[in-house]
Amino acid sequence: MVSDIPPAPDTVDALADALRADHVIVARAVGSGAAQSSYDRIGTLVGQLPFPAYVALVTAPGDVSSGIDAGRDLARAVARRIGEPGLYVVDTGNSVAEALITVPGIDDTLFSLTLSSNEDAIEAATSQPGMLEPGVWAEAAVATALAPIPEPENGTYPTNLDPVTITELAARNDALALPARPSTTSDVKAEPWTRGGRIALFAALLSGIGLMVRQCVAGWPLWRGRAVATKPVSRPVSGAGPEPAPRPTEIRRQATDELARLATVLGEVAAQRVRGDARIDADLVDAATLAQDAATRLLDAQPAVGAADLVGALVLARTGRRDARRAIGEASDPYRACFFNPLHSAGTREASWRLGEATVSVPVCPACERRLRTGGRPDALSVRRGRRERPYYEGSDVWARTGYGTLVDDLAVRVLTERGRR
Repeated sequence: MVSDIPPAPDTVDALADALRADHVIVARAVGSGAAQSSYDRIGTLVGQLPFPAYVALVTAPGDVSSGIDAGRDLARAVARRIGEPGLYVVDTGNSVAEALITVPGIDDTLFSLTLSSNEDAIEAATSQPGMLEPGVWAEAAVATALAPIPEPENGTYPTNLDPVTITELAARNDALALPARPSTTSDVKAEPWTRGGRIALFAALLSGIGLMVRQCVAGWPLWRGRAVATKPVSRPVSGAGPEPAPRPTEIRRQATDELARLATVLGEVAAQRVRGDARIDADLVDAATLAQDAATRLLDAQPAVGAADLVGALVLARTGRRDARRAIGEASDPYRACFFNPLHSAGTREASWRLGEATVSVPVCPACERRLRTGGRPDALSVRRGRRERPYYEGSDVWARTGYGTLVDDLAVRVLTERGRR
């Protein structure tokens, strides 16, 4: 059934009961405006699986944390409630989605890596590379389980979706995704709206309002402004509220996995170089290698770095992998994190961010863009300062100064420079 499940206490049990009755539930709030279509398409695939599958595209119930791990927590909670082997696919729209498979004889890790390869292939085929819409991602997850899972090849994990399916899912994602819109607060024109454009705008505004960032001793007080979506909203929007601090062990695991994927792509680039492929962009290869170096130093640092640096390592690895793919023509646009929370999906939307009396345009994920557009507060990545959790961008470290790379185009250089001073 296509329905909305309200975020109320004890609704995990209600969700589990609903999934027992109808194995696919798509809430309109998470359905990208195509809840019925997603329900029909996913339901058809679920019916073809030789084992049970449960798909929930819903807002996080009240008894599940609403942070970045909400999707994972909810998938595991539902799997425990239902208590039978199967595929559990959960996306809450503003957290890390989860596709958990508990079927004997199927390697969950291999399934996850194959799904990741399928996501990359679909993303590469879209016109706006970034996060897949929830319905498209869930359809890809079920389709991944429906096809045979291939064994790794030379350390890489091949896709198991045929090219026609990948193209169809990419086209569906393009149809559901909102078009990227440049900020109207600047005369800077760029197609597409690049990080370079944002840097120029940012620098001009800083000069105009006399903000001396590097001389701010007590943090960045003007960064405590308000953020609004580029589409006008009906009421004022308050500043971004901090999301609970991420678990360092989980962020380190994600960063390590992403760094391994970057190494795989760089290996493919090296092989093409040996074959004499003249189409390789050497500058992008250098940028990817630099990002790999910076991320590796963060992960290998002694003493161990904190959560903010681990998030930086993850962003650097993602940035490097995208640049490596761009170097060989497999991707066109650079990776942009969500300004408010780099742990969210990629920043494929633009939002105006008020800096004192001026505004700049920053990349945001679709979930944050939707919240801003409707007058809500995005879930900002928080870090501990003293006894309080504060949004990361209220600090003065390299991550706050660069917005985790959303305000500059040389994040790896800045990180390595700062590491060299320590």
